[in-house]
Amino acid sequence: MSSSMNLPPIPLPYDTASERVRAAFERIFAASGIWPWDLVPECNPPRWAQSATEKLALAVETVCKPDSGHTIAALQRFLRERAQATKDGLITHRICEDAPGWAVQKVNNPVPMSPRTERARRRLASDPAPVPAPSRKRQRQRQQRSPSLNTDNAAISEDDRLSSIPESDSDNDMGGFGFGQDEAGDDAAEENTDLAQPQGDGGDASMEGNDAPQVDRMALCLEQLNNNRANLQQLSDQLHSTEQAIAAIDLDALTSDLSKASDTVTSATQTHADKKAAMAGIEQIVITHGDHVPASITAVVRDLRRAIIGAEAAVQGAQRSHHLSEQTLADAKKDKATKAETVIKVNEAIKTTEEAIAKGEWDYQTHQVISRVNALGFAGLRGMPRSELDAVFEILNRDGQDV
Repeated sequence: MSSSMNLPPIPLPYDTASERVRAAFERIFAASGIWPWDLVPECNPPRWAQSATEKLALAVETVCKPDSGHTIAALQRFLRERAQATKDGLITHRICEDAPGWAVQKVNNPVPMSPRTERARRRLASDPAPVPAPSRKRQRQRQQRSPSLNTDNAAISEDDRLSSIPESDSDNDMGGFGFGQDEAGDDAAEENTDLAQPQGDGGDASMEGNDAPQVDRMALCLEQLNNNRANLQQLSDQLHSTEQAIAAIDLDALTSDLSKASDTVTSATQTHADKKAAMAGIEQIVITHGDHVPASITAVVRDLRRAIIGAEAAVQGAQRSHHLSEQTLADAKKDKATKAETVIKVNEAIKTTEEAIAKGEWDYQTHQVISRVNALGFAGLRGMPRSELDAVFEILNRDGQDV
């Protein structure tokens, strides 16, 4: 969990919770960038219990892990749907207790791949990599081991040897050569790993010696690319949730409440002043007439004293309500400003991540080309059409690579 020194202060009135509850609040914010009461604002419980809040923090941390394959938005849907099924429509202790198990189940049972990704996986499986022609050194070794085959090997023409290279899939992006970016990234990495395997003893050192490190770099590039894509999805979900939380903060309504509270204070103060003025008038009558004051005046004085006490209590209550409305509006403005800053930071992170993804896709395509070139070898490249060769050289030259 991130240090609380790097987190914003817990907003009022939640900062008065117990130490362990506040720690759970900070765990949730550190993992997701969202306070727990902003996850599903319309279903918030009246208070956050310690055990329930800690369970919810565990669920949030589970789905926010980079390798979880899940999103905070899915957890929000789970909480909302479960809360809406309750009598009061609020998040209960049981829902928070069930959240970690739901999150672990989701992580261990990821969502099936999309039909488009499945088609890409099948295409890769049905498109075997070209088999590179044996090098001259390897041919000489085979001829030395099997003299009876020398005549047959000599009879094979250069055209026949080049024509034995399988044609590439015409559906790929690089003019049928097979260097297009495929969504089934893991399978593409596995396919190119197979291409990197040695083709036998005494092979072409210039090709086989450089291929394995190249595929390792390609696998690392693909891993980073997939991580950036997962981070982008998480950032997008966080941005959406934060923007929803900002929209839920109605400053106009809170300002109206404060105005009404101010009017109530003014009215209560005026009522109290009127009753005190009436009491002063009656007291003057009593002083003037002395013992000749009728009994009815005494009853009026008693009632006015009670009314003055009630008016004083009304003024105090109105002042407390006004102070609370004033504090609520100030907290809402501060919370909205904090969330607005979060939106700016998340947008900056999204832009940076999108740039990293674009560069990663560019680099991964280059690694694919280099791996396939190493697999084909010189003879395979000779058998390629000029247009495909130009496309290969264009990709390699853009990054300063040398075939």
